[in-house]
Amino acid sequence: MYYRVSRRHLPWPAVTGHGALRANPQCRRSFASEANQLLRSKLRDPKLLRDQAYVGGKWTDGKTKKRFSVSNPFNGAEIGTCPEMDQGDTVRGIEIAQQAFDSFQHSSARQRTGILKRWFELMQEHEGDLATILSFENGRPLEAARAEIKYAASFFEWFQGEALRAYGETIESSTPGNRVLTLKQPVGVVGIITPWNFPSAMITRKVGASVAAGCSVVLKPAAETPYSALALAELGERAGLPAGVFNIVTANKNVAEVGKAICESPLVKKVSFTGSTGVGKILMQQSSSTLKKLSMELGGNAPFIIFDDADVDTAVEGLMAAKFRASGQTCVCANRVYVQEGIYDTFVDRFAAVVRERMIPGDPMSAGTTLGPLITRKAADKVERLIQDAREKGAEVVTGGDRSSNDSETLYPATVLKNMTSSMRASREEIFGPVVAFYRFGTEEELLKMANDSEVGLAAYVYTDKLSQAWRAAELLQTGMVGVNTGVISDPVAPFGGVKHSGFGREGGRVGIEEFQILKTVTLGGLGLPGWKLARLASTAPSQVLKIAGRNVTVPTGLFIDNEFRKSIGGNTFGVENPATATELLRVEEGREEDVDEAVKAARRAFESSQWASSNPVYRGELLHRLAELMERDKEDIIALEMVDTGKTYRQASTLDFPGSVGTLKYYAGWADKILGMTSFNIPGAFAYTRREPIGVCGQIIPWNFPLLMFTWKIAPAIAAGNTVVIKSAEATPLTALKICELIREAGFPAGVINHVPGFGKTVGNAIASHMGIDKVAFTGSTATGRAILKASAASNLKKVTLELGGKSPNIIFPDADMEKAVEWSAWGINMNFGQTCHAGTRIYVHEDVYDVFVQKYTERMAKLKVGDNFEAGVDQGPQNSKMQHQKILDYIESGKQEGATVQLGGKTAKVGSGSGYYIEPTIFTNVKPDMKIMKEEIFGPVVAIAKFSSEDEVLQLANDTSYGLAAAVHTKDYERAVRVTNALKAGTTWVNMYNLVHWSIPFGGYKQSGIGRECGEAVLENYTQTKAVYLNTGMPAPK
Repeated sequence: MYYRVSRRHLPWPAVTGHGALRANPQCRRSFASEANQLLRSKLRDPKLLRDQAYVGGKWTDGKTKKRFSVSNPFNGAEIGTCPEMDQGDTVRGIEIAQQAFDSFQHSSARQRTGILKRWFELMQEHEGDLATILSFENGRPLEAARAEIKYAASFFEWFQGEALRAYGETIESSTPGNRVLTLKQPVGVVGIITPWNFPSAMITRKVGASVAAGCSVVLKPAAETPYSALALAELGERAGLPAGVFNIVTANKNVAEVGKAICESPLVKKVSFTGSTGVGKILMQQSSSTLKKLSMELGGNAPFIIFDDADVDTAVEGLMAAKFRASGQTCVCANRVYVQEGIYDTFVDRFAAVVRERMIPGDPMSAGTTLGPLITRKAADKVERLIQDAREKGAEVVTGGDRSSNDSETLYPATVLKNMTSSMRASREEIFGPVVAFYRFGTEEELLKMANDSEVGLAAYVYTDKLSQAWRAAELLQTGMVGVNTGVISDPVAPFGGVKHSGFGREGGRVGIEEFQILKTVTLGGLGLPGWKLARLASTAPSQVLKIAGRNVTVPTGLFIDNEFRKSIGGNTFGVENPATATELLRVEEGREEDVDEAVKAARRAFESSQWASSNPVYRGELLHRLAELMERDKEDIIALEMVDTGKTYRQASTLDFPGSVGTLKYYAGWADKILGMTSFNIPGAFAYTRREPIGVCGQIIPWNFPLLMFTWKIAPAIAAGNTVVIKSAEATPLTALKICELIREAGFPAGVINHVPGFGKTVGNAIASHMGIDKVAFTGSTATGRAILKASAASNLKKVTLELGGKSPNIIFPDADMEKAVEWSAWGINMNFGQTCHAGTRIYVHEDVYDVFVQKYTERMAKLKVGDNFEAGVDQGPQNSKMQHQKILDYIESGKQEGATVQLGGKTAKVGSGSGYYIEPTIFTNVKPDMKIMKEEIFGPVVAIAKFSSEDEVLQLANDTSYGLAAAVHTKDYERAVRVTNALKAGTTWVNMYNLVHWSIPFGGYKQSGIGRECGEAVLENYTQTKAVYLNTGMPAPK
C-alpha cells in the first residue's frame, strides 16, 4: 500500500511518478477505489466518510448530479468525489435554512447548549476518525490533524456556554417615565465560506457561534477538503441538530456562482468568510446590494520579532510553533522574522539546526512525518517562485530551498532564508508555505516601521524579557492579535481577527457570538412617577473663616442633614487640630447616635418619598458633574483646607488628592446612565430581564488620611446608582467634607440625598454600622475597626458591607531592575502621604546580588527628603496627622530597635520650627527578620524595612507571609518574571516597575484581611446596586 512506504520509495513505476498520476485522469481513477477503500478501512465509523451534500437534514447529490474529485495532496490519488452544486442548489439550501430558522430562532438557549454539548462529545468520541479524514484530504500529519480536531471541538465546548450568556441590557432612560431595554436576537440565515487549511476548526468556530445564537447556516466548504465538513454534519445530525439548521453546499468549478448566490441572497442576513483578502473584497462587493452583516478573516503577513534580550531557546521553540503548523499554510504563520542585530547570526544558526533536525517531510500517515505536503502543486510552485525571487535579490538559503525529484511534487522542504530585504516578494506576499525569512534590525523604532509596513495586519509575535518593550511593541504593532513570548495565540476563549486588509469582525471569545446577533432596543413608556420637592435651605449652625497661608477660607461647622448645617442635638462640639503646629483650628458640631438617626430619616425620605431612586440617571450624572465644576472653581480653598487638616504638602494635595477627587466625580457622572441590567430569551415560554436598582440608604465611614479623596470615592458611585447617603468623616479631618457639603447644596442636590455627620467612631460610626434604617455600609480604615463594623452590621439588619482595610505591602527588587527607577519609585512608595497610606511599601525585599547597592542609593534618596512645614515651598514631608499617630510611629521605631534591627536612617522625631508639630524623620531599618513587629504590623508612617532574598520562591513566601493582601510591587525588566510574580502575589493591586498608582477607573481593594469588595472602577457599582429579576410569560402554560 503506497500510503505506508517511504517518501523516497514509491510503489508505482518510476516512469509514472506523481506528475503523471496528477495529469492523467484515467491513472487517477485507477487508484481512486484503492485510496477510498484504504481511507474507509482506517475509520472506526466509516459512516463519517460522506460524499453527498447535506441540505434540509438530507444527503443529496444536487440537481445537476455532477461531481468533482477530491485528491490526497501528498500523492494526487483521488480519494472520492462530491456533488458539483450550482446556484440553484444554493438558493434551495438558503430557502430551507430560512424555513428552519423560522422555528430554530425560538429554541431555548438550554436546548441549543444541549446540541452543542453533544456535538462536542461526539467530536471527542470520533477524534481519531475525524483526524484521519482531515489528514487524507488536507495532507496534515496525523498527530497534527488530531490537534486540530481537539481545537475544533473546543469551539463547540466554548459556545455551548455562550448560548446561555447572550444577555441584553436594561437601561435607565433619559426621558422621565420611560424604560429602555435591549435584546440580543439571532441575525437569521448565515452564509459561511471556509478555507482548506483548517477544514474542521474554521467550521466549528463559525457554526458553533451561529448555533449558539439561534441562527441557521448554509456552509460552502473548500473544494479541496469537503469531507471534514460532511463528517461534522453527520455528527451534528446525531447530536440532535434540527433539519435545515446546518446545510452544506459543495462545489469546485461552480464556487464563484455558489459564493455569489450566498452573498446576493436577501434571505442570508450574515456572511462569515475566512480566506484570501482578494476573495474577501469580491464577497464584500457582492454582499453590498443586500447590506448584510459581514465578518471577514482574511490574509496575514505576520512579523515575528526577537529582541536582543530574548531567551533564544524559548524564541526558537515559539517560532517553530508559529511557522510550521499546517506546513506554514495558516494566516497567522510567522512570515517575516525580525531579529535584532546583536543575536541575529546566533539565532539564525540555532534555528536552522532545529529545522534540519525536526522538520521531516513525507507521507502524512507515516509516524515519522512532521511536515506534510502543501495543498496543491500550484501552492508549491508559488513558494518556489518566492524563494527564487529572494535568491536573485540577495537572500541566502541557510537550509532547504529546493524540491527533491524523488519527493511528492507538493512536498516542499522547510526552508530558512537570511539577509532578507523589503524589496523581495516574500516580504510583501503571504508565503503560505514552510519558509522562514529572516530580517535584521537595529532599533525598536526601525523594527516597528518595518513590521507595520504591510497592507495586512492579522497577527504579530514579540519575544523580549523587557516588560516595557513588550508592552510598547504590543500596542504599536498594527495587528489584531499579538503574542508576547509565545508562538501560539489561537484560543477559543480569545477574539480572533485582524486590522487593515486582514479583515474586520472577530471570531471566538465572548464577542464571537455577537457577530451572529442583532441588538434590538425596546422602549417602554408611561411609567412616570411623581417628582420630588426640594426641602427648605436653612443654616442653624454658623460657618467660620480660617486664615490659611494668606487665604480667607469659609468653613461650615454644623452637621449637614436635609441640606441644612445643623447644631448637634446634644449641643456637643469637638476641636480640629493643625498637625503642623499642634494648635486648635476651630470647633465643629459633634454628632451622636440621635443625630445619625435624624440623618437616616432624612436620607430615607429622600430615597422613598421623593422618588430619588427613580430619578433620571442623566440628572444624577449632571449633579455629580456640577459638584466637580464647583470644586474646580474653589480649588485653592479646598487644597488649603486639605493641607491644614492633614499636614499634606501642596504638591501632594494639588497633584493627587484634588484631581483624584474631581476625576472620581466626573467618572461616575458618566456612569450614572450606564448601570445596566440584562435581558434573556433563554427560558422556553418566558422572557426575563434584570434591573440593577439602588440599595437604599448607604452609611459611609471614611478615614483621616485621605479625607477629600475618600469622600468622593464613597459618595460618587452611591449617587450615580441612585442611593442616598449618610457619611461620617474622621474626627481628625472633617474640614474638606464640610466644605464639599456646602458645594453639594449649591450644586442643587435634593435635600436629604447626602448627609454628613462628623463625630467619633464609638458613637457615630457604631450608630451607622448598627442602624436598622441603613441598607449598606462602606468603610475605609483599620482591620480591627472593620471587624467591629462587620459584626455590628450582621447583628442589626444584615446590611451589605464593603470594607477597604489595612495593608502591609511588599515591594520586591530583582537584580535586573532598573536601579535608579526602582529607588525613585520605592521612595514614592513610602513618601506618598508620609507613609500614611494603607498600601505603603513598608517591606522592601531586595535580591542579594544588588542589596548593598540598593540600600546605599535608597538611603541617599530618602536622606534628601526635606521634612518641614507643609506650607513651605520645597518641603517633601510634612507632619504626621495627629499626636496619637505620631506616638504610635515612634513606638514602632522603638520596637524595631529593641528587636535588633539596624537603623540605617532616621529613627526619631524631626525638629521643625518650635518643635510643636508632629514630625518624624524618614526612617530605614536593615537587618530585619520576618517575625519583627515592624515587618508584621501596619505602621502608617515614614518607616520602611529592607530585607534580603536569594530566590524568587523565597521572596514570594516572604511577601505573602502576612495577614494582609492589599497591594504589592515588583521591579524587573523580565516580562515573564513580572507576570509570574504578580500572579503569585496575594494582593488585590500589584504594580510592575512602579508604586502607589491608584486610579478611580480601576477597582481597588484587597485580599485576606485587607477587606471585602472593591472601591473604584465599574466594580464598585455592584456594591451600590441590587439585582431584580423580572419574568414575563410569553406562552408558558401553568403547571398541572
